[in-house]
Amino acid sequence: MGERAGYRVREGNTVSHILRKQWFIGNRRKDIETLIKKVARKLLVNDLTKEGVEEINSGGIALRHDLYIGRLTASLFSVLYEPPFDSIEHSPDCDISDWGLYEIELVEWNRWVIWHYDVAWNDGELENKEKIAEVTFQSGKMLDDGMHFVWYGDKNE
Repeated sequence: MGERAGYRVREGNTVSHILRKQWFIGNRRKDIETLIKKVARKLLVNDLTKEGVEEINSGGIALRHDLYIGRLTASLFSVLYEPPFDSIEHSPDCDISDWGLYEIELVEWNRWVIWHYDVAWNDGELENKEKIAEVTFQSGKMLDDGMHFVWYGDKNE
């Protein structure tokens, strides 16, 4: 039932849990770009006013110099999670073999690399790691002007 995929965040040797989506969200460039933009926009919301600030690396927002795996994971999960079928899992043997695992690697606060792994049925092995995109954010710019993608491979066509 459904087309399953997993999503997680990596920073160095630390990886988040996997959000297992019952209904897959995109392997096309447009879908991934939209997802990343929603995650970044979520990080640009001021906690006190709940309003979008949208200037990268400014004030009381989370898309700035002190971004870390916990904040990025929370943003990803809050953008993607919809009950009742989505779940948070520990390992890739959680039936995400339809579309595999998508990973945002937090290289620096303003540089993210998007990876895709094929996942074999129920064995928890990640196979064929492929770099899909690199995203950079330019400090002091608004999100639409300061977010830049470089695309790789053919998973995103």
